[in-house]
Amino acid sequence: MKKTLLSVILLAMSSTCLAEIVTIEVEDLGELVSRGVPLVDVRTAGEWQETGIVPGSRTLTYFDEQGRSDPEAWMREFQSIAGPDDEVAIICRSGARSRAVAEFLDKERRYSRVYTVGGGVVGWKALGRPTVDPQR
Repeated sequence: MKKTLLSVILLAMSSTCLAEIVTIEVEDLGELVSRGVPLVDVRTAGEWQETGIVPGSRTLTYFDEQGRSDPEAWMREFQSIAGPDDEVAIICRSGARSRAVAEFLDKERRYSRVYTVGGGVVGWKALGRPTVDPQR
């Protein structure tokens, strides 16, 4: 059932028009990553060090420790990871920041295939899934 649902969601997201942001559950994250969809962890360096990161994810802080962001500087780095027509998944601690970043990519930058991971790294670890030390 989950694979069928994910397949339907992915098919719906493949159109060239703007798509809704899709929140996926941490249980489905491994499938996206195994398909080569980039996963971007938008938490801070301190958070990466504290919990580790999901294997295969890229680290690129969006909000600093005070909650400030510099969307233009962030986009300069992010564009080397995914373009507007590429699928991309965003993860944070629990899902709030990743949702905000996904909305920015969808509405401000016209990215058409953005996933946000509900439950974030906290949910990933709660399932007993592994994390690795960040390489950044």
